[in-house]
Amino acid sequence: MKPGEHTLAELLKENGYRTGHFGKWHLGTLTKTERDANRGGKKGAKNFSPPWINGFDTCFSTESKVPTWDPLLVPKTPTPGNKGTWWNPVADEADAVPYGTRYWNEKGEPVTENTRGDDSRVLMDRAVPFIRDSASEKAPFFAVIWFHAPHLPVVAGPEYAALYQDIADPYARSYYGCITALDEQVGRLRAELRELGVADNTMLWFCSDNGPEGKEGQAPGSAGDFRGRKRSLYEGGVRVPALVEWPGIAPVGQTLDFPAATTDYLPTILATLGIPYPDKRPRDGIDLTPALTGAITTRPRMMGFQSAGVRSLVDQRFKLIGSGKKDFELYDLLADPGETTDLAPREKSIVAQMTEKLENWTASCKASDTGQDEAAMVPAPDEKPLFRFGVIADCQYADADATPIRLYRLASEKLAESVDFLNTQDLAFTIHLGDFIDRDFISFDTVAPIYDRLQAPHYHLLGNHDYSVDDALKTKVPARLGMPARYHTFTENIPKWRFIVLDGNEVGVLAHPKDSPEYKEGEAIRLSYPKPPPEWSGGMGPEQIAWLDAELSAARDAGEKALLFCHYPLFPEGVHNLWNDTELLALVARHKDTVAAWMNGHNHDGNYGAKDGVHFVNFKGMLDTRLNAYAVVEVYPNALKITGYGREPDRVLPLLPR
Repeated sequence: MKPGEHTLAELLKENGYRTGHFGKWHLGTLTKTERDANRGGKKGAKNFSPPWINGFDTCFSTESKVPTWDPLLVPKTPTPGNKGTWWNPVADEADAVPYGTRYWNEKGEPVTENTRGDDSRVLMDRAVPFIRDSASEKAPFFAVIWFHAPHLPVVAGPEYAALYQDIADPYARSYYGCITALDEQVGRLRAELRELGVADNTMLWFCSDNGPEGKEGQAPGSAGDFRGRKRSLYEGGVRVPALVEWPGIAPVGQTLDFPAATTDYLPTILATLGIPYPDKRPRDGIDLTPALTGAITTRPRMMGFQSAGVRSLVDQRFKLIGSGKKDFELYDLLADPGETTDLAPREKSIVAQMTEKLENWTASCKASDTGQDEAAMVPAPDEKPLFRFGVIADCQYADADATPIRLYRLASEKLAESVDFLNTQDLAFTIHLGDFIDRDFISFDTVAPIYDRLQAPHYHLLGNHDYSVDDALKTKVPARLGMPARYHTFTENIPKWRFIVLDGNEVGVLAHPKDSPEYKEGEAIRLSYPKPPPEWSGGMGPEQIAWLDAELSAARDAGEKALLFCHYPLFPEGVHNLWNDTELLALVARHKDTVAAWMNGHNHDGNYGAKDGVHFVNFKGMLDTRLNAYAVVEVYPNALKITGYGREPDRVLPLLPR
């Protein structure tokens, strides 16, 4: 454990909680002087990082594995037929030798009393008094009980092995027997919480850490229909059942098909207690409360894994896995949980999008490993953002059959998913960056009610496809989107910030009836360029440009920062950009001390550039793939932090001081 990491124990201890660790630690050595377990002693001194220097007040901890019965002993003579994976229980301590491990307390002292018999019971004999003392003094507590069972070597006491006497394999009898002993202790813990009267105010989490040990057919334990076992990043190695008992939040008997990881524990617990994060370094986990209460049904952020040169990325449906930077495999975990059919050859766009996310996540892990997160943390040291807002780009719904790159009907489902999640966030507003529909005025009737379920104020701006309606209805589009004008400002009463909504269709052809003067003027302007830009883009007219210049000047005079929202990109150069991007880029440069960022959609693949201290962020389109795409932007005095969901990447963008 690196010293700069923040543990749950440290954060809860700072907020008045008693903290206790019981069982396997495996996050550093526990002694610098004595030989112990895998790495303890002088040879492991550089890895010394016991739980008592990582936030735990009370400890009964081992560095790594121990036998699951008589945890400090091993028979002098090996049991015939075993290879160290199991053995018969030690009947007489005189016929045993030390296994080579120790339990350590919070003072760094080895503990030897009450260490015979079932290891799960030995651990619970320490955890229960810690919980009793905390409850009797009405002190909040955080207990981590990391059982050793059924890690090898598995040893079952006589009464537990006897429960499985009909199984011929003694290895399997030991395996199942030690699991039964563990289950007995979990039941003991639950009964104790009820007897103490604290069960209704305690969240209890339980899961395994990996799939079954050993080769299939040669070792007990099963991953069911899942591929792989322990040490594999296929589902059989990483997917395990998890249980939570949380009165008032998790309904009794509820089963969720929602992917989660132990990295979610920290954000869930801190959010429940209202404890802020100590800084703004990247975090992998999410608050699971919305999933447990049914507010969301789809995981908004992907989960990354890496082990022994293999990396994987998992969302609600798809999984990318591979050992290099190319030739990744892709599986649809909903249709093919056993990972039997590699979709990578025919789902190249999903592979490309998930590969980008995986590379970003891997780079973030490397930054954490090398301390860069702490050395170059942006934003810091601000405790809370000034405000947060949601961003969606290019929903582009239509009641039309899908094409290889456009999933029109699915867009409404992804919009609903994003709305459900954004409603769990504390947002000042949400903005959709244009192309709400793909075609047909009636399409608004499907997606507008979904978007209007947003609990925070929500805005639209105009995209080219929003005008893919009958000519007679084009003038009605802004009102149908609830816009006060085609371009306008709003503040949401946020001090020192101004938000400017722009119309990139003002000069162009798509937003105007073909027999209108505006259409003819737009076509003439388009054709006047040496290389005419595409019809599906547009530009801004002199009146709107003058208005924007005046708005930015007013913001400057008021000491405000501004965020500009447009459907079309402005920078970097590209075919999707506004026709008159050069003119507008010069205007933004004149106001670089005022403009924080230009945010847009239109280019569904997304893009980013920075010029003159202004950030130009092109958010990815929601429409294109079965992966969703949306974001939450946190605004700090010195940075914009963009947390992307689905295929939208994370970004931290430093801001110039005014």
